Amino acid sequence: MPRKLERTSLLAVAALLPVLLLAACASRSPVAPTIQVQPADQAVSPGQAATFSVQADDGGANASYQWTWNGWTIEGATGSSFTTRPAETVDDTSTFAVTIMNSAGSVTTREATLTVSPVPRAPRRGDLRFKGVGTVPFREARVQSNITCSSLATNAGLGGTPLALTTGSAPALPAHCRNWAYVTMEQPTTVPSENVEYVGHLGSIEMPDLMTQAYAGNGVVTSLDLVDGNDNYAWSQVKSAPFDYSTIWYVVLPDDVASYVEYEGAHGRVVTAVASHAGAAWIVSYRWDGDTTTVFETSVRGATAATLGQVASELSGAGYIITAVGRDGTGGLLLVGNRQQGDTMARPLAIANGAEVPTDLLLRGYAIVAYVFDTDTSTWTWIAQQ
Repeated sequence: MPRKLERTSLLAVAALLPVLLLAACASRSPVAPTIQVQPADQAVSPGQAATFSVQADDGGANASYQWTWNGWTIEGATGSSFTTRPAETVDDTSTFAVTIMNSAGSVTTREATLTVSPVPRAPRRGDLRFKGVGTVPFREARVQSNITCSSLATNAGLGGTPLALTTGSAPALPAHCRNWAYVTMEQPTTVPSENVEYVGHLGSIEMPDLMTQAYAGNGVVTSLDLVDGNDNYAWSQVKSAPFDYSTIWYVVLPDDVASYVEYEGAHGRVVTAVASHAGAAWIVSYRWDGDTTTVFETSVRGATAATLGQVASELSGAGYIITAVGRDGTGGLLLVGNRQQGDTMARPLAIANGAEVPTDLLLRGYAIVAYVFDTDTSTWTWIAQQ
């Protein structure tokens, strides 16, 4: 009888074990995740992608992941690994980290560094002459606004697109004074702070007066638009401390634009704005002070709304950064390309259509170099480069 009772007790305990184990598991509270293997530094050549990964204990609960680039959230990067876009030389020294979160807390990994070598391509980080190409990846569009004549819009801590330009044969300008559209972009705190200004004026146009106003602001003029007949004009400029550029400007015959642009490049200067007014072409150019060795090769191309994408693709495919876009006075556009001498490696190009800001391109590291409205087809075209 005792043996039978003992066997019954053991069977009862055995039957209860799964219940007891489940109760113990159910009573275990999740803890904050912990990192087991940190993301490692990566080194790639230009055009290659890098993959960063982490191994972690989720702490007894489903954990989520969020990767950052230089402290900025990367949209959609929510796995245990993240693969970058094809790297450019300006991505050198970028840092990537991931925060792992569950209901009990979160933990952030070390910052893993991306090395991209060699690093010979222009522009160097912070060179304001190149419309932001290669300087501030993963930017975010903040606002789309307008300026009118006799107005000034200063946007502290932001970069911005060139002014929106028009093409086409239909009347593009109101009777008295036009509005110019533009888009500003928020910048990471890890790059030198920039301020972008958009200035509109009503009155007679004289290049010396215009450049005196622009140069007084210690900025680099990034676009210029002049209105025949209406005597109103606008320009955009970007500033960053320390200011160490010197400027030069010309008013030349339209047929001479290409030779003047070529001359500037041969002397280390970059044409950042071009415009037409009263049968002449206006050119604004900058040198980075102290740079006495860089030589730029140049290309000047005409385009219409129908050929804009093709011309931009040809310039990018030959390694040119589009540093200036201006109306040519006949309903079309002039595009100015610059590349460091001998650097013929193609540059990534993206084209978007529609009135909406192509935020996805900005977040992928593209900079808007042209922003065009065609009055004949009522279509917007965005040209973006890396």
